[in-house]
Amino acid sequence: MMLFTAIDVPDAITERLNSLKSGVTGARWITEKSSHITLTYMGEVTPEQAGDIDGQLSDIARLPFDLEVSGVGVFGGSRPRALWAGLAPCPDLFELQAEIARKLRAIKVHVEARKFTPHVTLARLSGTKVGDVANYLARHGDLHTEPFHVEQFALMSSRPSHGGGPYVTEAVYSLHGGLGDWDQDFDADPR
Repeated sequence: MMLFTAIDVPDAITERLNSLKSGVTGARWITEKSSHITLTYMGEVTPEQAGDIDGQLSDIARLPFDLEVSGVGVFGGSRPRALWAGLAPCPDLFELQAEIARKLRAIKVHVEARKFTPHVTLARLSGTKVGDVANYLARHGDLHTEPFHVEQFALMSSRPSHGGGPYVTEAVYSLHGGLGDWDQDFDADPR
C-alpha cells in the first residue's frame, strides 16, 4: 500500500478549480474526488509500518488554521509534467508538514525528500508545449480563492496507477491543539 498525508480541498474551492480545467493540449485533468494538498509522501509501506504511522499521526496536536488558493504554476520547466494551483503563504501549514515528516522519520519511515511546495494538482501533462503552458499561466495567474478552514488532515492510500488515484482515506486526524475537553475559558489567574 502506498501512503501519503494530505488535506482535503473543500467542495466550493474544488468547483472554482474545476472552472480552470481546459485549454491545454495533452492535459489529463484531475478529478474532483482527487483534489487534495499532499503534506508528505511515504510510498510503499508494510501493514506494520502503517500501524506505527497511525500512532505517530494520532499524537500531533496543532490548532486549526486557514488556507487560501493563490496563483498557478507548473512542475517540469521546459518539459512540463503537471499544472497546479498554489497556496498563499501559511506558516501553520509548513509547521504541520514539518512535524509530520519529523514524526515519520523518527520511526524510520521514508518520507520523500523534495522541498515542500504546497499545491493542488490540476492536471498531469504529457507532450504539452511550453507555449501552451505559458498561455495557461498568464490566463490564470491571478487565481485567488476565499480562505478555507483546515480542521483535520488525513492518511491516504493510493493504488499503483497512471497519473495518481484513486485515493482512499485510511484515517483522519483532527487539529485541536491537544486541548481535548479542557475548558479554554479557564482563568489561570489565582487572584
